Amino acid sequence: MEVILSQSARKVLRCYKCHLGETLWKRHLSQTIAPTILELLDMIPAFAQSGKELEVQNYLRLLNGYVIMSFRDLRHEFDLRECLLENKKSDVGSALSCSNAIEAMKRAFSVLLSPDVNSILYSPMIQNQTSSDHATVTKYNESFGCRFRYVRDDTIVAVKQSVRLISCAIGTKRSALVIDSCFAEMFESCSRMSSGKVIANHEHRVQLAGLSIFAEEMIAGICKWNEEENSTRLSRSSIRVISSLASSVLPVIVSHPVWTLPTSFVCEFTAKHTSQNMKSWKHRIDNKEITSKHYRHGTSAEVLNSNAIVIGSLMSFINAFSRAMGAEITAHMPIILFPLLERASPIGNHSYVQSYARMYLGTITKSAGYEKIADLIVENFDYMLDLISRKLQRHAKERSPVDRSLLGVIDVLFWLVAQQGDEPDKLEKQTSTLLSQISMVAHMLNSFLCCVDLQFTPGATQGHLMDIVRIFKSINAFMDSSISNQIDDCRFDTDHATAQSTEEWLRRLDFELGIGPFGHTEDDDFEEEEISNSDEPEFHGTGCNDNDDNDIPSFAKEIVAINCILSRCSYFMYNANLQIQISCCDIILSGFQSLGKIGSFRKMRYGEASSNPLLPAIAEFWPPMITRLRSTSSSLLTAKTLSRSDLSIGQIMATDRDEAPSQRGLEILISKLLEIASELCLISDGFFVDRFENDVYPILYKHLGDFLHGRAGRNNDFDRHSQSIVLLRKSMLSSDRGITESKSSILCPILICLECAYKSTCGPSLAKWIPSLGTFLLPFLFLEGDVGDAVDKTLKAMLTIDSDALWRNLHALYGSEFPSNPVKRSDCRHGNSSDVVLCGKRSRQHQSYDVALSRKAGELLDFIKSLPESNLC
Repeated sequence: MEVILSQSARKVLRCYKCHLGETLWKRHLSQTIAPTILELLDMIPAFAQSGKELEVQNYLRLLNGYVIMSFRDLRHEFDLRECLLENKKSDVGSALSCSNAIEAMKRAFSVLLSPDVNSILYSPMIQNQTSSDHATVTKYNESFGCRFRYVRDDTIVAVKQSVRLISCAIGTKRSALVIDSCFAEMFESCSRMSSGKVIANHEHRVQLAGLSIFAEEMIAGICKWNEEENSTRLSRSSIRVISSLASSVLPVIVSHPVWTLPTSFVCEFTAKHTSQNMKSWKHRIDNKEITSKHYRHGTSAEVLNSNAIVIGSLMSFINAFSRAMGAEITAHMPIILFPLLERASPIGNHSYVQSYARMYLGTITKSAGYEKIADLIVENFDYMLDLISRKLQRHAKERSPVDRSLLGVIDVLFWLVAQQGDEPDKLEKQTSTLLSQISMVAHMLNSFLCCVDLQFTPGATQGHLMDIVRIFKSINAFMDSSISNQIDDCRFDTDHATAQSTEEWLRRLDFELGIGPFGHTEDDDFEEEEISNSDEPEFHGTGCNDNDDNDIPSFAKEIVAINCILSRCSYFMYNANLQIQISCCDIILSGFQSLGKIGSFRKMRYGEASSNPLLPAIAEFWPPMITRLRSTSSSLLTAKTLSRSDLSIGQIMATDRDEAPSQRGLEILISKLLEIASELCLISDGFFVDRFENDVYPILYKHLGDFLHGRAGRNNDFDRHSQSIVLLRKSMLSSDRGITESKSSILCPILICLECAYKSTCGPSLAKWIPSLGTFLLPFLFLEGDVGDAVDKTLKAMLTIDSDALWRNLHALYGSEFPSNPVKRSDCRHGNSSDVVLCGKRSRQHQSYDVALSRKAGELLDFIKSLPESNLC
């Protein structure tokens, strides 16, 4: 029925057009149809706001019909698809591009395309299927992801289709003027809001987002976007118009009043300043030199969500621009890349804005012809560093607080470049790129540290400190990536040169011995003479060879940068916030590992006499670590031994509410500190042994005593007699629960630390502690899971150094007699695992513990038997 009505209506219109003729038809279009289109545009928003969605759809179809009638030279009359995808002229284009018509269009479609603020929350949403009709407008995979306020998704498809149809009707140049006017209006509105002249409500902000979506659909109409082929149909003149539009609009979009709308509650004043400096800032605020860009307060969650919607719509427009321009968007990358990175960082951004900024960065990267975002960042890395350095220098000179958005750019920038540098297939290219940019990174880091040192006070907010720590972590990751790439590149060159020199040496040896004709030529004689007359470089013990090739890196700038970061993080370790302390531990661990790589490379390259930058770093930065480890350990032991009967009712309620998270945080911090100690044992070549023995070992000893419920901890004389094992086992198994989950959470890091210590070059120097410490660990053998595996590995590391220290105790724990002739190591497991020394009557659960201990002891005895003979010390 609908098809018949449509065909009949088209016949009537054809007859009426033929009756009027071309001249009268065009005059009739401009005098009748254009005003009718504007009347429809005025009526549609009222229907949408009143919830009459069926009327909205009917009026949109009527609007499309009037616009389609105005197109000339259609192969198929009234064909919507041909109007959207072909370059056809319209007779109402000039009438619809006048100022009154443009205002009517912006007013109507900004209401229809107003997003729903509640839709940006992360919750399950049902995705509607779009029509299979090719004339309809399907959604982009990278489109603006939100619901709309007044109409449903199927109606929004029709709204966007009408916008694109109008864009095709008025033409490329006139559409560019409409888009330019949209963002001029947004800029003016945001400027009034920023200056405080106008207090914009939630409705106004949402309509600004709708205006941006309207401009985005106008771009799609200009580009003749084909959803099937995923391509555009642009002439050269249209590309020039769009490029000129980008030069005009993009700087406005990413400017202060529009792009810097706040999307988080964090205030920009994140640090306290001196009284004189604060007076100058107050004077600047009174003179309106500092606006809401620098200081925002009293912002509600609804306003922040609406601001996030506005920023998301702007990013979606930039994404549409990139898809339209393709590779030509690289000419505008200096304008849009830095602002997008600002919004892609978790620092100071709404989670919605952050997620979509990263998604749009990926789309823009593909449009520009790059595979990954990191490739795009690396290509523009020097420009970004220069821009960041200039901004930081300005903040340092003015002693003004650094914008959190700038910190976010630094964070995202270095993480992406570090991630790109870790790809082995791009090692050669990334090594040369990172080498050329290390100086710029060092200069930027110096500027950032100047800002931090000038603005930091003990009263700085925790959010400000977390931002600084996050930046240190990203820069540290970049430095580590740079060091690894340079070392790998140097190793590749070294292996290649070694292979060539080995081959040459073998050829000369074969020739001198007369072993077979190997075709020794004059060129070989020249190479031989050249090699024999070359002077071998001498190393003077400075870490860099004066006569060596210039290609060998010295890592001077990397060492200075890492030491600067370590010094600040060591200072932040005294902060009361556990989260900051834990983050600083991660940075310090990464810094020590980077310095250890440099030391290992120099040792491999220059020998034992080379300088190791790790050793002075340990001497300088270990004292804050051990101070924090001691205080945290004491706090944790006190929290465990504090009895609830000694507390008042109020203290018990506070303990029930806060003790578990606080105790868990202390355990995590101790684990991080022990991880640092473990790594230093492995990479310091025995330099850390005294610090481990005097600083770390007593703390581990106290915690192990606490695991045995304090009974075994009071006995300081753990000799090699088997009776001590029985006593330790009895004291441990006297508890029905054994080791609780909260205790096992700290036990595993302790055992890993001991394992690393005895596996490293520090192990032989710690052999004197094996009898007492090993006996201390034997009762833990019955445990299963990660803790049981850690106990087994730790004991094996000890037995590798001194297998005799625990041999007698393992026999006693296994239940077999100690051999009368220990030198003759026959099969020591001749006893039965059930013949375990028991203390009185044992429950069934305790007997299972005894069997598990006996089985593990037997496995360790087999391990001792498999060890090779070692030299007597």
